[in-house]
Amino acid sequence: MNHLAFVEAPVRYFVIGISVILFLPPVSQMLHGGIRRSLSVLTERSSRGQAIRIVIALASLFLFFALRIETDMYGDTRSLLEYLSKRDLSWDELFDTHDAEPLTRLIHQTFSQWTGYDLRLSYQLISCLAGGIYVWFFLQFLTRLKFNPGLSIIFLLTGLSLGANQLFFGHVEDYTLLYLAVALLLMFAWRYFEGENTLGWVLITFLVGLRLHAEMLLLTPGVIYLAIYHLSLKEKVHSRWVGIRAIWIFFVASLILAVGLYFFYFEAYIIESGNQDYLMKKIFLPMINPIAYLNGYTLQSWMHINDFLQLLLQVGSPTLMFVLVLSLREVRSIRRNQPRIIFFGLCLVYFLMFTFTMNPVLSMPRDWDLLSIVAAPLFFFVIVLYVEVNTSNRTIVFLPLVVSFVLSLTLISSTLFVVNSTKDMVSHRVRALGVWVYHSYHRNSSYLINVGCKNITNLDEQIRERERIIGRIAPDKMEGDPDFSFLHQKLAEAYYLNNDLRNSESNYRKALTEDTTNSEALKGLGVLFLKMGRFEEGIEALDQYNQKFNDPFVQDQWALVAAEYGHYLAFLSESGADSLRIGEVLRSFELISR
Repeated sequence: MNHLAFVEAPVRYFVIGISVILFLPPVSQMLHGGIRRSLSVLTERSSRGQAIRIVIALASLFLFFALRIETDMYGDTRSLLEYLSKRDLSWDELFDTHDAEPLTRLIHQTFSQWTGYDLRLSYQLISCLAGGIYVWFFLQFLTRLKFNPGLSIIFLLTGLSLGANQLFFGHVEDYTLLYLAVALLLMFAWRYFEGENTLGWVLITFLVGLRLHAEMLLLTPGVIYLAIYHLSLKEKVHSRWVGIRAIWIFFVASLILAVGLYFFYFEAYIIESGNQDYLMKKIFLPMINPIAYLNGYTLQSWMHINDFLQLLLQVGSPTLMFVLVLSLREVRSIRRNQPRIIFFGLCLVYFLMFTFTMNPVLSMPRDWDLLSIVAAPLFFFVIVLYVEVNTSNRTIVFLPLVVSFVLSLTLISSTLFVVNSTKDMVSHRVRALGVWVYHSYHRNSSYLINVGCKNITNLDEQIRERERIIGRIAPDKMEGDPDFSFLHQKLAEAYYLNNDLRNSESNYRKALTEDTTNSEALKGLGVLFLKMGRFEEGIEALDQYNQKFNDPFVQDQWALVAAEYGHYLAFLSESGADSLRIGEVLRSFELISR
């Protein structure tokens, strides 16, 4: 998605104008020289250089917190915080293999208990702190690089502008520390190939990362290769075990194993039900999807391939894709047997396979945080290729122009962080994503649209926007579409709050026509009838709802109370009570229904 589309027009034109100016040859030459001089100071191995790096890392902490992501509390985040608020974790949890991210949750809960901050703020602070650590390690890492300063500039700009770095902007979820651990492991591995004794740090980071989140397992092939490669250098293992042939045999064998598990263990190749609980258990996308409202979204569908490429563009960045294209132009000059390329290739390929095949459950744009970890191995692999190409060829003479173009793309792609930190902009962006998802993954797209619309504080404007979106996607809706039903339900609720009861009723009925199982619409219609004085209709709707959700076990206490109010209001009406008395009861009912 083009994030500039959600920025106000004057700012958009300013950013584009600056980006164009930066690419002009005279400017690029001057800029390249200035950046190189600044970088030489930044990467000094002196007390002055160290002080500058610490100041930048500390400043980044405040930047991350000031530009906190506005969508930090949607998706499963509320469930996560509720879970942690009700359960007191212990260090014994680290040895529970059934828990995918015990250390991450323990760290956040412990921080909350020690500081007295609520869990949401604790997650936000640790997210920003992780970002500061990332920036400091990244700048320290630059001092260790042994290639042309121009390449270091590209490395710096690309690494700091990755879309996945949004995890450091106060994001409330369990993936920030995992992303940091993956990035640190890859930095330590790079330094190992530069001749430093950092293998121990690679292994320690890997073991810690396994308890931060199970997704760290995807680095296992790369870590195993690095360990065997190290032993081969010590002549404890024959070099053939780290040769290209051995790598291909291992990869093909692991691919065959993965395909076997996909078909026979997970039985992921087909979806047989549209039931929510059933779909939540599907870890991988199917190859056969007969469920109508899932829009034919399968592993091999063009919609999924398109979403996957869009995801890589978002969590990577246009800058990274540009550097990748430059590298692939000289692909024949890449030495494929180079250990560094093999290692980072192994780290990347399994992340790509997982990200491509995983069932996002909520759609790729909504599950961006879980799927964003691939950005770290993708970044390092692309940079390895680019360094290899520029070491083997003379394309390095074009570095001033390349640096300027990379800087221009970095400026444009970094607008993502500003957009996501501004309520109006992110509201616009999330609504656009919801419409996108409606035409691709489809399922749960209405949630994104609703989140975006709820952030419009003016109720009249919100209603107009909800109607506009419904009108836009109406030609593509399916029969019995639960997402389209949900959108009408939320529009009905907005009309109710705006005291437009006639339009509220109309949209509640449309919601139930689209999806007769939409229980929230049924309950809302019952409450609406009570407010309109149509007590018998309200009682009937609420009784239908209660028969489904409160019999034999009570799941929604409020609905029982609402039904009792309905019966009491009907009694007052039938017994000839005056309108003032009925109005008083209705007002008390409205107070509890807010």
